[in-house]
Amino acid sequence: MVALRTGKVQSGVVVGIQGRDGVSNWVLMNSRPMFHPEETAPYAVLTSFADITERQAVQDEVTRIVDAAMAGDFSRRIGLDGKSGFMHALSEGINKLADTMAVVLGEVSAMMAAMAGRRLISFSVVTTRWQTILEAGGPDREGRGFAPPWPHR
Repeated sequence: MVALRTGKVQSGVVVGIQGRDGVSNWVLMNSRPMFHPEETAPYAVLTSFADITERQAVQDEVTRIVDAAMAGDFSRRIGLDGKSGFMHALSEGINKLADTMAVVLGEVSAMMAAMAGRRLISFSVVTTRWQTILEAGGPDREGRGFAPPWPHR
């Protein structure tokens, strides 16, 4: 081990272990060298291990979803089966965020397409949480340009 060889504390070391069945497990290790008084070389190392397989799997899924979202793909979701506690809540929250972004971007895309084709008659989005209202009108009376749905001054 590095801590025994160097005499230095090793914290947060992530190690992947592949079993004979091909399944990977992930372990977080922390190692602290033990010294006899007046000696500079460690005689032993105290090491703790924590199974972080579930955390690593969620981290990998989140990375894939974020990469896809950055490329404009909001269709991917994190599977909730086998997850519990914080990992379940985190996964569920990211899925809800992706759902919300897909709806919002779909509506904005539809509005922009309608504006480009000058066929927007009415469009409104209301989000109850923030009480935000976005309204857009349709073509002006002569069929040109864009007329908002509210009166002009």
